[in-house]
Amino acid sequence: MKLRDLEYILTIAEMKSFVKAAEHCNVSQSTLSIQLKKVEEYLGVQIFERSNKNVMLTRVGEDICTCARIMLQESQKIKMISKKNKDPLAGDFYFGSYPTMGPYIFPKLISIFFAHFPKTKVYFIEEKAEVLADKLEEGIVDCALIGLPIEKKNMTSVELFWEPYYLAVPICHPLAKKKSIVMGDIKDETLLLLEQDHCLTDHILSELCTDIGVGKTDNYRATSLETLKNMVAIGTGVTIVPKIALPAEDKNIAYIPFESREIGHSIGLSWRNNSPANDICLALYEVIKGIDFFSK
Repeated sequence: MKLRDLEYILTIAEMKSFVKAAEHCNVSQSTLSIQLKKVEEYLGVQIFERSNKNVMLTRVGEDICTCARIMLQESQKIKMISKKNKDPLAGDFYFGSYPTMGPYIFPKLISIFFAHFPKTKVYFIEEKAEVLADKLEEGIVDCALIGLPIEKKNMTSVELFWEPYYLAVPICHPLAKKKSIVMGDIKDETLLLLEQDHCLTDHILSELCTDIGVGKTDNYRATSLETLKNMVAIGTGVTIVPKIALPAEDKNIAYIPFESREIGHSIGLSWRNNSPANDICLALYEVIKGIDFFSK
């Protein structure tokens, strides 16, 4: 049994599809099936329950996947340690962020990596908050630009900036003329939100809108901030956006700050304490801690 076999198993488990897993692993579906069968015969257990529609881990398969993740993480550490022994700022580096932040942050970080870490091959990954935190903990992601505090043990976290939220309303909306607002101003508004499990949606619902009874709608949920802004522009409702997503100019939408500075969230870098990528994470923090990510 090889490490590549473990990668196949984890990919199938994650994607719940042999077709998608084969495409992701860049092998044929028959190759993937044959390798899995060899592993199951070697171990003498069934790792997946398979039908025409579903692929599901067995109980022993779940235990095997847990061990497989650890083994692959450790193998990556061996590779990273050997590379960093030659050059601590060289090698593969997996950097994660939220879908609500990545499109605005990643383009700026690309030039930074080229300029300051030319020997580092960086992979940018976008995931929702909970998934990103899990991948960081599991070693799939080396470092993440993430909302703080992060509820994971054995993590190093450093704050980069505080990001305030803004209310986005159609340019003809009565609130568009206000210089600042309070949450009570939107009590009777239809609040458009991203789909569930986005950190922005969770934060708005749990901490900002609980006490004022905002008329949020479940009739429309978007997968991106840009889609939400387009819906606001045609008068479907209002939404709340982080400062990083404000355009330099918008003729159809007014973006109004909240009076309270507390309406926002802290953004920082997080990485595992014992990660072999610690040197790159620390060096990256020193490079970007003074950058104005809000400039357009």
